[in-house]
Amino acid sequence: MKQILKLSLANIIENTMLLTVSPKDLIRDVACKMTGYNVSAAAVLDSNGYLIGIITEHDIVKKAVSVYRNVDETTAEAVMARDIVSVPVKGSVSSALARMSNKNVRHLPVMNGSKVVGILDVRDLYGAMNNALTDRIQKSEEMLAYAYGAPYSVELSSNAA
Repeated sequence: MKQILKLSLANIIENTMLLTVSPKDLIRDVACKMTGYNVSAAAVLDSNGYLIGIITEHDIVKKAVSVYRNVDETTAEAVMARDIVSVPVKGSVSSALARMSNKNVRHLPVMNGSKVVGILDVRDLYGAMNNALTDRIQKSEEMLAYAYGAPYSVELSSNAA
């Protein structure tokens, strides 16, 4: 049961930073904020705090830098993705991964009603899944070692390699 809790979207996003920007913020400023927050995407919010887009490092490179747009004049609004694919905070990790795969996106805003509460990066999801699986394997090995003795657990681990 605890493994499921560790894989909840709410638990995953609580360990990530949410960067929000204005549609009028300049691309250079957005990129600098992303670097400072150590994130690769930002939620673009209107003046009422509602999500109107998402901007990623990929958007900045593809829609601004690679086409020689001036990053000191181009706004987030000009390059942000407007067709937002999101997931509810109570959604499952598997549904979030499926949505990313089906829509070919690497970032998903996580919503609590109409409020954005985080942005999932596909690496966040895979990292959480890897940690949960590693914990489960370790617990299984500990149970096997308890039941059959320490060598059984060691043999199981060495055979897996």
